[in-house]
Order: sequence, then structure tokens, then C-alpha cells
Amino acid sequence: MKKTDRKSTYTYFFEIIVSAKKDDLYLDSATNLANLLLSNSKLWPKGKLSKNGKVITNNVLYCEIDVIKPSSDNTDETLRFYLSSTSTEFKFIEPYRLKLLEFLNSHQFGNQIFVVQDDVSADIANQLYPKINRLESMLRGYIIKFFMLNFGVNWWNLIADDSMQRKATLRKNNEKDFSKFIDNKIYLIDFAELGKIVYTLSAGSVSKSDIVQTIMQLDETDSGAILNLKESIKSNYDKYFKVDFKDRKFQAKWEELEKLRHKVAHNNLFTQFDLHRCEELYNDLSKIIMDAINKIDKVSFTDQEKDEIIENSIININEYLGSYLKQWQELTDILYTYDRKNLKKEHRGYLSIKSLTDRMLKESLISEDTARAIDGLRQFRNSIVHSPSDADVSEHIQEMKKDLSIVINTIQKAVAKSKEENE
Repeated sequence: MKKTDRKSTYTYFFEIIVSAKKDDLYLDSATNLANLLLSNSKLWPKGKLSKNGKVITNNVLYCEIDVIKPSSDNTDETLRFYLSSTSTEFKFIEPYRLKLLEFLNSHQFGNQIFVVQDDVSADIANQLYPKINRLESMLRGYIIKFFMLNFGVNWWNLIADDSMQRKATLRKNNEKDFSKFIDNKIYLIDFAELGKIVYTLSAGSVSKSDIVQTIMQLDETDSGAILNLKESIKSNYDKYFKVDFKDRKFQAKWEELEKLRHKVAHNNLFTQFDLHRCEELYNDLSKIIMDAINKIDKVSFTDQEKDEIIENSIININEYLGSYLKQWQELTDILYTYDRKNLKKEHRGYLSIKSLTDRMLKESLISEDTARAIDGLRQFRNSIVHSPSDADVSEHIQEMKKDLSIVINTIQKAVAKSKEENE
């Protein structure tokens, strides 16, 4: 098998092996295959066949065809052809590749086509990787700065799910130099997981109980009350983080880019469309991330907002701990709904769970034991939100979930009884 030598570093090679059954007599030689290819004027416009019948050329493309002779112990009765196509012009050889493969496939070569070398794909991959790497670095930097500024040095334990934690631990020896001096856990997770951190936070943080409280505070004589409601239920988180990412379709774009990144990582094949699409995604995503970076110093969160963001993050990324927090939110929703009349009459803004349980205790709707149980469950909830890696949290969570279920059932019965008595 003779392989054409590269004449310059800018020559693109596209080399394939195809096979055909021996009874396909019209393809019993390199010349017959060459003539078959020449019959397609769209594939080979102005194509010419060399005197030896093995080389097709025109002004921009060159294709040499050889028959591969099988080894003496190979009993597979098929003819194998090696096609080496070259061009110095990317714009001609890039579309030629798929046209060639499609034409061969239409003549019953089917899956018996193998790409040996594709310099076009390699060239596209070399253009894609720096852009993807740049975006990955930008997002990682944003995440570090955002959480460090707002949640302190223990931010990793607040946002990393079990899979991220495991990967960071297993891969800690992948980089031994910088890891001596820095916390490099976020450098050890996957591209998809960096995006997942943003998707989780983009899910929003306004709970049902927040909305209930706000509705109960509306001034019914104010014609602009609904408009004020829409604005007031938005936390700083919703106004900035969610707007910067979710509303600009960050997740869909990041996941599409992830597919291209996988292709680059696995040395896959690419088309001009892949390059064009990557450039579009790069421009969109870099703008989204840079806009968010430029706003970091302007964003501030109240302690309650920080608490809600952390709780929401844990619910979305940690199924084990999140299951308790979901139950806790169910309890708070019941408590806020029960106290809606008093909220409207006496309270403006946040009303604590302790205040709600004290009111129910005062009205003899719950016992002191139930009130103490709720306070203990509240403290356990705070432990999850503020110290999710604490061993005691994981050790006692199943027991606390059972207690929480009992309390929810007790409160539901108390609320139902109160409703019956007041009707």
C-alpha cells in the first residue's frame, strides 16, 4: 500500500479503508472504484483519472486509490481499498469528506468504511479546544469568587454533591504540584458538573411560604399591589443570579457545548458546522459569564437570602440531605398557611418558625413536646444548611426524617381541627 507523502504542513489528509464483496465484479480493481467515484460529478467536478487508473485529480483535490492485499492466512473474501484524499484547501476537502462517505454508502459499502486519518477534524478540534477551555476556566473562576465573597471559605461543602466530593477525593493525586499549596477541588470535577453548580443555583430560591407571607401583607386598597408583589417576592438572588444565567438559557448552551467537548476529548470527527456552532456558543456563553463576573461586587445578600440559597442548593444537588429539607419546607408551608390571618394583621416581613410555633402553643393547638420537637428539627435543618459535611448530620438524618414526618402529621391534624372549630 503506497501512501502519498505530505508536500507541506498545510496539506489536509483524509484517508479511509472500504471493503467490497468479491462478487461485486465491477469493483474488482482500484480503477473500477475510481471510475465509480468519477461518475459523481458533484463529488468530482472536472475530475480526471491518471494513466495508471489509481489517482483522481482536479484543480483542488487529489485522491489515490490502492487495493490492500490481505495476509496469507486471511480467509475473508472481500476486497479492501485504501483511499488517500488530500488538498491544501480546507474549504474544498471539508465538505468533500461527507460527500465521499455518503456516495460510498449508497453503493452498498455501508458500515464497511473506516476513517484512518482525518486532518480536517484534527484542525477543527484544535480550534475548538482553546475556546472550550477558556469558557471552563471563566466559569470556574466565577464560581470560586461568587461563593468566596458570599459564603466564605467552606463554600465547597455547601455546593458539592456526593459525586463531586468523591471525584475530588479520587483525583486529588492527579495534580501534585499546586495541590500542595491550594484548595484545588473544583479543578478536579468534570465540565458538566461545573455547569450543574450554576443550574442548581439558577433554579430560584423563592419558596411557597415566602409567597404566602407576601400575599398576606398586601394592602387590598392599593391598585398596584399585584405589581408590588411581583417585585417584592424577588430576592437579590433571583434578580441577579437567575437573570444572568437561567433567563439567558445558560444550561441548554452549556450542555450543547459539553457534547462538543466530549468529541474533542475522544478525538472524534468534526464538520464545519461543529466549528461554527462552537463559535456561536463561545460568544454567547462568554458574554453571559463575563456579565455575571462584572456584577459580582454589586450583588449582596441578606442572611435570610444566603440561607435560602444554600438550602435550595442542597435540595437540588444532594438527594440524601435534600430529602429532609424538602420535608422541612412542607412543614413551614403548613405553619405559614395556618397563621395567614395573623400574618396579615400583625406582621411585616419575615416571621420566624419559633414565633409561629409559640403562637400555636399559646392557642393550645400543639403540645409543649411538639413545640420542642419542632425546635429540634429546626436546629437540625440549620446544621444541614450550615455544616452539611458534619458526620452527625448523616448519622442522624433517617431518625430526624421520621420525627419530622410525625410532626407534620401532628400539625396537619391540629390545623384541620382548628379549621373545623372556626367554621
